[in-house]
Amino acid sequence: MPDNAANTFKGAVQSSAEGSAEAAGRNRRQEMRLPCDPGNVLLESAGHPEPVEGQIVEVSRSGLQLKLRTPVSAGESVRITRAGMIISGQIRYCRPNDAGSFDTGVAILDVQQMQ
Repeated sequence: MPDNAANTFKGAVQSSAEGSAEAAGRNRRQEMRLPCDPGNVLLESAGHPEPVEGQIVEVSRSGLQLKLRTPVSAGESVRITRAGMIISGQIRYCRPNDAGSFDTGVAILDVQQMQ
């Protein structure tokens, strides 16, 4: 059974995304994306010996958009640590942006509270 923090995270995203068909239709996304206060995260993957620093840009029920300092490969399994939570996911895309960082999409597979 998921922890309270994971339930809170998922519930907040789900309740904010409900009734968002109109907004999702405007940008052709299946789910509404919620902008976030830029929260620092650490992303760990087998492809990088050291954790990659970044920020959460947007959240949806099934994914995150991150801004990373270092590129990661699409398809990589990752573990993201943020505010006492561990988010397991898979990289969907990683593209350079004009600011010199990398816009990165992550599909959320699981959310757990750190112990």
